[in-house]
Formats: sequence, C-alpha cells, structure tokens
Amino acid sequence: MHIFIINPKAGNGRGIELIPRLNEIKEKIIYVTKEKGDATKFLLDVASKYPNSIVYSVGGDGTLNEVVNGISETNCKLHIVPFGSGNDYHRIIKNIYEDKVDIGDVNGHKFINIASIGIDADIVDEVNKDTNNFLKYQRNILKQLIFYKKKEISIAEKQKLINILTVCKGKYYGNGVPINPNYNLNNHLFNLIEASNLSNLEMLKCFLQIFQGKHLDYPKVNASFVTNLQINSKIPILCNVDGEVFQDTSFNFKLIPDGITVTNNIPAKIKRMIYNHSNI
Repeated sequence: MHIFIINPKAGNGRGIELIPRLNEIKEKIIYVTKEKGDATKFLLDVASKYPNSIVYSVGGDGTLNEVVNGISETNCKLHIVPFGSGNDYHRIIKNIYEDKVDIGDVNGHKFINIASIGIDADIVDEVNKDTNNFLKYQRNILKQLIFYKKKEISIAEKQKLINILTVCKGKYYGNGVPINPNYNLNNHLFNLIEASNLSNLEMLKCFLQIFQGKHLDYPKVNASFVTNLQINSKIPILCNVDGEVFQDTSFNFKLIPDGITVTNNIPAKIKRMIYNHSNI
C-alpha cells in the first residue's frame, strides 16, 4: 500500500496539486491533513492495518514529525517529499537508497532529526507563531539573541544555565543551520551539543560559527555522545522536537536504534508523478 500524507499548506499547495495524478495509483490511500496532530492519529490507525506500506510525507519538517510519530512502531517505510520551507532532514537522506535510521523519544514525542532546549526551542516557538514569512527565521534568531534568558536546568544533578542544548541525529535545523556537522544516522548514539552561561555577545559569536559549521571549536561549546539523557527544570520550559514545541519541567530523552526505515526506492511511475512536475 502507498499511503500519502499531504499537508495542503506546504509548498504553496503543491501537495494538493499531486492528488489528480496520485489517483491513478491502484493501491493507495491519500490523506490531506486538517489540523495539527491529525496525521499521527490517522497513521496510528491505518499503518497498523497496512504494516508494510510506504508512507509518503508530503510537506515540511512538521508533517514529517507527525508521520514519524504515526509509523515508528510499524514496519512501514518512510519516503519524504520535501514541500516545506526547511526540509532539514531531507537534505541528508535524499541520496540514500534505503536504510534503517535511529530515532529519538522525549516524553513520548518521537523525533527523527533534532530535539533541543534553550534558545533553539525559543526560536522555533517564535517562528511557529510568526505569520510574517519575510525573513522569518532570521528575524526571530536576531530577536532571541537580544532578549534570550538562559534556562536553569539540572543534568545528572549538575545545575547549568543553558544557552544551547541539542540532542541530534541529523545535521541541520532551522532551515539549513549545520548544528551537528559530525552526524551519523545509525550509530545508535545521540550527538549532544551544549553551551552554557554565554553572554549575549558570546552567544552571537557562537551563532556566527554555527552558521559556518565551526562551532565545535568554540571554547564554551561541548559535544559528547549519549544514548539517554534526563533534564529537569524548576519551572516549565520549551522543548523543540523536529520543529514542534511542547513545554514541561522534566525531559527524558531515549534513543530508539534503527527506529524507522527511510527509502527513496519507490516505484518509477510514482516517482514521475511526484517529481516531474514539482520543481524540487
């Protein structure tokens, strides 16, 4: 079965334009999302009935996150049709024929790319609320660099004032920012990248290096490998999970080895239907 999850808003409606062509496929299910979270709910039901399907995530990183949460406990394969504004995970898997990749879980929220606490999560939250698409990422990054307040958290009973804390499998976030240059999709480890107690000026310098992928050489940036991580805060703080944001006081990160199979091995007919008219 070929299951298409289409975000009608992504790509200025390009996903909707695919539907007349996709209707030619015999064994297919097409679902057009209506509101936040409904792709996951739909797939939790349908993917269990068709466990060996290819699920096509037609949209951006938000759509992808919902699809991942809907199929992570099935044998369905994932194909990404990058119709979003960022498409950060697609940047690194677009040339993979087919492979099993690790995913993560934080408080029951699955993620395939990157989860973060600190300025990253605050930026994503502001971007998601911002209705003005003109330089959306750039404007909200600048805003947070000026007004960001460090988050007081504890990791392994050590108190830290966090500026940046990312739990990574992929390489990019925030529309192509290479936060995790040494990524590995299936080594069964998270890359943990953190920076604590930076002044606003230091954080600006750090961000300039992040954009160039050189931040791991910055003195106050630490990188390590983990398979799980417990973070606590005295007050609710934001956590970004592949572009979706939730709030809590305790965050339990767990690695799921080989959690999903990503594939670009799709039938040639379907590939022509999607990509010959899509300007990708």
